[in-house]
Amino acid sequence: MNNLTPNDKTTLVTALLCLVNDEVYNPMEKRDILNEITKELTGFNINDILSETENRRRLVIKNGTRAENDNYLGVAGELTADVETKKLRLHDGVTVGGFEI
Repeated sequence: MNNLTPNDKTTLVTALLCLVNDEVYNPMEKRDILNEITKELTGFNINDILSETENRRRLVIKNGTRAENDNYLGVAGELTADVETKKLRLHDGVTVGGFEI
């Protein structure tokens, strides 16, 4: 696959774009197709490639009820959202329930 000519690559990309723009596939199927093709061509899946970009930080906020958050021991720096009180909690890896912010 790595010995493709520029013309072959253009043809392949055009075919792939037609495939993923086809309404037959739902978004999850399209994502899986692109992931598989990317992995075959590069040896990495899309998430691996994204994790190697300059911006390696992602903000992920877990959410749960007040009771779930009260009993959750998050890792240091982790944020959780309380869906009942609509407040964020910051965790330090030691304090169960974290701290409302």
